Amino acid sequence: MMNYKVVGLGNPLMGDDAFGLFVLEELKKIDFKKKVTLYYLPTPSPWQIYEVLLGGGDFIIVDVFEKGTDGIIEVFPLSELSKGSGKFKTVHDININQVIDLLRLNEKEVKGFVVGTKGYNFNISLNLSERLEKLVLPCVKKIIEIIER
Repeated sequence: MMNYKVVGLGNPLMGDDAFGLFVLEELKKIDFKKKVTLYYLPTPSPWQIYEVLLGGGDFIIVDVFEKGTDGIIEVFPLSELSKGSGKFKTVHDININQVIDLLRLNEKEVKGFVVGTKGYNFNISLNLSERLEKLVLPCVKKIIEIIER
């Protein structure tokens, strides 16, 4: 049985950047049949992300993307992310691709997925944009599908 570690990233003060944290709030309400551990990483440093991933396991990283398809929840296998050439870029200074590359340099395997969507409002705000509010529950559904496979 896989034990998933779901990691929500984002800045709770910067509008859509908090998408991953809003998704984790909804996931807290679910009684999973499998073991699921939730990690809240608000305004994480790259080293905080590194430390969580260093522990190994099967991960689902939830974040907002700088680019992407409007209104769509996208899923990328972590195995496809490498050397900054992944199909997405997060809005953080250090991209998840770079953290994963550093782990691989240290011969650590990182398994799982990145799940998220394109963000729109990165101004100071405690709320998601209307576009992203509508995508929180579809993102939760996508994560549940991954966990229950």
